[in-house]
Amino acid sequence: MKYLLAVLLLICICGSACNDKQQANEKNILGNWIKVRNKTVSTGKNVVLEPPEYEKPGFIFYADHSVDYKLGFFKNTNGINIFLGTKSKFKIMGNNLMILDLDSNKWNNYRLIKLTTDSLQFLFDGRLATFKHYQIKKNNTPEFDQIILSTLGCFGTCSVSSTMINADGSVLFNGLFYTTKKGLFTGSITKVQYKQLQDNFRTTDFNLLKNYYNVAWTDDQTISTTFVKNGKIYKSVNDYGAAAPAQFTWAYAPLRCLYQSINLKSATNFKVVSHFNYPYGAYIKTANMDMALTQSETFLLFYYLQKGKISTVTFKSRYQLSSLFDIQKRHHIDTDGRFYKLEVNKKPVIIDIGFNFFDINEKNWHWRKITK
Repeated sequence: MKYLLAVLLLICICGSACNDKQQANEKNILGNWIKVRNKTVSTGKNVVLEPPEYEKPGFIFYADHSVDYKLGFFKNTNGINIFLGTKSKFKIMGNNLMILDLDSNKWNNYRLIKLTTDSLQFLFDGRLATFKHYQIKKNNTPEFDQIILSTLGCFGTCSVSSTMINADGSVLFNGLFYTTKKGLFTGSITKVQYKQLQDNFRTTDFNLLKNYYNVAWTDDQTISTTFVKNGKIYKSVNDYGAAAPAQFTWAYAPLRCLYQSINLKSATNFKVVSHFNYPYGAYIKTANMDMALTQSETFLLFYYLQKGKISTVTFKSRYQLSSLFDIQKRHHIDTDGRFYKLEVNKKPVIIDIGFNFFDINEKNWHWRKITK
């Protein structure tokens, strides 16, 4: 009898301890988490490595057991990634963190190594992933009038597309390769949606953002993003291999895949679609200087040209504009920054965009001297 009572007491103590630990885990995991690098952990002859550096996951865990997975959930259909969103569910069962995969509708199980108020560690595909709590800091990044995000290809099935969203909710999308929609389309979103997509980027302090980011490997994707304020380019960020700050890169997926979740109409009323569709950016040249626009800056200029008016004015050309990889300059455009002379159906056409695109944005660009 004494033995039975001792066993029951031990079970109660263990149960109470387990319950206390469960409650502590569910409390400690709440909030914002960002991945950090950790020292290599050695266990005898074996070394537990952390996930590759190019992966920059982040989470927000909520008290209602919902989770915001910042990299997003996807399913791959015929080589094209379909965005399923960032919001899912989670639960903690003993020493396991479980997150519902939106693609398979199954729970992914991650063994918890450590969970405190300031540190989260779990095994991810046999590798040790370490996260720390972070707070979203207020900064002086303004609200934008337009945001343009463009993606380039890679050695694989990376999408090649451009998406522009405007503060009034209008959307312009151009799908080229590995997208579910191919061609130029227009659509719309609500102002609430625009604010959310914009604020995803604004969690980063733009004063600390560089214009260019690169990784040390090859064959990765370049994502360029341009932000417009009061008719001028406020900032352009060209990011190769997602080397930019994690909180900035988290904003990519919801915007680049926006076209998959809204109604789109083919843009049939645009005048020079086939004559200025430079998917890899534009190359600008003067007599002795040259410069390359990013893909997103090029798409912004493309938008201005579509909105421009046919003109008969005579102007003096200051620049020659061509596709970045069109070495023979077969489809070049002569321009002074405001007026653009190009060929449409083998006839010269002059487009007036109403302002000088190059002069008002000159501070954003770096010219280089042409050498033999």
